[in-house]
Amino acid sequence: KKRFGYMEKKKIIPIILLCVILIFTLVFIIYSRNYDGFKIKDREKVVYQIRQAYKHRAKSITLKFNSKSNHRDKLKEVSAELIDEALAHTKEPDEGDYIRFQTSGYKLNVDVKDAVLGYDCIIKISPEYYTDAEEEEYVDKRIEEIVAGFGDISGFSEKERAKLAYDYIKDSVNYDVVHKYKDSNKSKKTAYQALYYHEADCIGYAVLYYRLLLKIGVDNRVVIGDAVTDGESERHAWNEVYIDKEPLYVDVTLDDVNGTCDYFLKKENEMSGHVRDN
Repeated sequence: KKRFGYMEKKKIIPIILLCVILIFTLVFIIYSRNYDGFKIKDREKVVYQIRQAYKHRAKSITLKFNSKSNHRDKLKEVSAELIDEALAHTKEPDEGDYIRFQTSGYKLNVDVKDAVLGYDCIIKISPEYYTDAEEEEYVDKRIEEIVAGFGDISGFSEKERAKLAYDYIKDSVNYDVVHKYKDSNKSKKTAYQALYYHEADCIGYAVLYYRLLLKIGVDNRVVIGDAVTDGESERHAWNEVYIDKEPLYVDVTLDDVNGTCDYFLKKENEMSGHVRDN
């Protein structure tokens, strides 16, 4: 296996891109026409814009709208709903679970001010990312290179494609033992560290597998739960992979660490020692 495959990063980012990364702030007008709750105009468009802001690693996302009533008590609830919709599974490799598990959460500030007509409501979302835009650019590039390296797989079945990505990760990534118990090191949870340093923890393995599979046409999700060994449990991540629409499970991390193929495309009742969250 390769270890510590350091590569020199690009040292120059186009000025325009850098400015966008640093000051990217989403402002979108939302109107409330329902006294008892929010009826958001163009909700799908708002969700799409939030998703794009996350993908581009926006430092802050600001939503502004006017309401007939003071809905301060509902702003946090509405914010959580919009973010959850923005991070929903879309089958796009760099969206859905990939974004969800490459962030540690977000800070939220809400404000309501008197306006000429009703109230001006402002929601400011500050996501907390594990990676920056430059690192994600590297991941995008490497994913393209890896898939190109697979060659022509147009005749491959979903199972064969799942095995192709599984074997690639097992051959090129090592489990990050050094930072296993250092939760402050968030980069261990990223596809970036798995691809750049060839090391990651279980979330890093799972999100890389998620991206590779979606890129080659195999739908899947990231699963979070507990791995139980000898009566002791620890937080863990693996993948739910859909083969001919049947949900099967893959734990690349444990198979890599143990040098086995015990957890490749297994039914849920065959995933011994795995307890997923509800």
